[in-house]
Amino acid sequence: MEIFRFAVSLRLSHPTITPDEITSELGIRPRHAALKSQGGFYWCSEQESGEDEQLIIAIDKFLDLLTPHGAFLLSYRSTGGTIELFVGWFTSQRSGGAILPADRLAEMGALGVDLSLDVYAPEVNHQTDSG
Repeated sequence: MEIFRFAVSLRLSHPTITPDEITSELGIRPRHAALKSQGGFYWCSEQESGEDEQLIIAIDKFLDLLTPHGAFLLSYRSTGGTIELFVGWFTSQRSGGAILPADRLAEMGALGVDLSLDVYAPEVNHQTDSG
């Protein structure tokens, strides 16, 4: 039985660097790109999804894509941009989790990439006792 499912995507936002510039630099087509209502731009990649131990494999895929663009990413952050690997984490009926190895976290940090976790717990039907 699976412990959790996940969907990972790369998200970038910047006050002046456009989605077209991000796409050109990274060589990755976005799933979604837009002008933000409060100003600036937003860019989001396609998702990698799976379950349990496949999470590290998905993160590694993104790191492999990003590593050659380290100088761009650090410059991007230093000029007001944000870069994150967004993980939608969908839990099953039982508890569990994953270990994110220190070397992966260090690699993300060296590239200026934040890790964002958004946990989605299963719905629980709460019955009330009217008795």
